[in-house]
Amino acid sequence: SALTRAEGKIKAEDKRVRDSGKSYVTVAYLLPTAGGTEVDEEIYDQQLEGAYTAERYADNGGNVQGNAPLVQVLIAISGVDADQYPVVDADIERDVASEHVVGVAGIAISEDGTLAEVRALTKDGIPVFGSNPTSDAFDNIPGFVRMAPSNKQEIGAVLASIKPQDTRAFLIEDTNSSDIYDTSLTTAFLSQFPDRSHSIVSIESFNSDD
Repeated sequence: SALTRAEGKIKAEDKRVRDSGKSYVTVAYLLPTAGGTEVDEEIYDQQLEGAYTAERYADNGGNVQGNAPLVQVLIAISGVDADQYPVVDADIERDVASEHVVGVAGIAISEDGTLAEVRALTKDGIPVFGSNPTSDAFDNIPGFVRMAPSNKQEIGAVLASIKPQDTRAFLIEDTNSSDIYDTSLTTAFLSQFPDRSHSIVSIESFNSDD
């Protein structure tokens, strides 16, 4: 599959780094999935292709400060919705010394499991860089940096465009409490849309976990 091809490229570059005899550091790329739908495969392949491109760029004279140490990327899979994160996090922490782990990247989704995973790793002093978890639950975690804006910021931008022309809203919400992406979106909308001139006329609920 495409995912296997991306993994193969990373493994080949990692071997080149280790065989070079030069000093190197390791970034663990954390994927909260053990498989899944075709869409999941495509999304994760794109992330690993990006990780491989960054690795090659850094290892081959890219626009980074200095030319050492080299970088290898180790792929870590923490299960569906990160349900196996305690085991994977323990492996990463154990590799800090032997594999020169300096940080963790990835964390592609906003779920209870990925939030717990980030908190556990940063608590143990391992920096974590999230590609696109947007739930507001990830706000203000010391040692964690995310690339995407939070749901609160995204909703604020959307409403800045909508509220001047629309005064009423109909909200459809997912009540699956483990999906902190959806619950965070709902909370942000409920806190930012209603005011003296704007109202929510109805709310329809469903649970994606049913």
